[in-house]
Amino acid sequence: DLVSRKLGAMERILLATPELLKRLGPVTIARLPSLPCVGLVPYVQGNVRLLDRSGRPRMVALDTPIKTDSLLSSYRAILNGAGIGAAAPWMCQDDLKAGRVRRVLPNWWLEPIGIHVALPPGIYRPARVTAFIDALKRRVHPLARFRPANAVDEIQRQNQELLRTLEELSQRQDELLPLYSEAEDTNRG
Repeated sequence: DLVSRKLGAMERILLATPELLKRLGPVTIARLPSLPCVGLVPYVQGNVRLLDRSGRPRMVALDTPIKTDSLLSSYRAILNGAGIGAAAPWMCQDDLKAGRVRRVLPNWWLEPIGIHVALPPGIYRPARVTAFIDALKRRVHPLARFRPANAVDEIQRQNQELLRTLEELSQRQDELLPLYSEAEDTNRG
């Protein structure tokens, strides 16, 4: 088993090439389900949650004739005009500035995705693991539209993890009690 630590969340935007947008015509929330999109498994496929400027969600179905589980392949397909797709602002900011892609539905964002680090369980971890996590935090925190996890969220997550562990221990104790009683009875003769 691994333990997950949330570093934060990354906002994502919809974008497409100017050439594709010219062929498709105006992109609206109502038209989006009928337009070709580049899928990024498991995050951008089927129904996705879009958020408006005030954070109100709206579920939208996407037609994803092209799907990949590779972030870079997905972005390359978007750059090649294969469909409307999603990207984190840090990834596409240079292409947006250069005009190679344009923002689609600029008043909407895809629901942010969590950025986590997976660790082996336990209190102690090698110094190199802690150094890696610290370096990763220094690298992702300044990225455009990255929202670091706050301490309250992290404490709540850790408390939930502790409660799950306590529940597992309680279940294990319940399983062991009959065995302990049986062993005592056997030892008494």
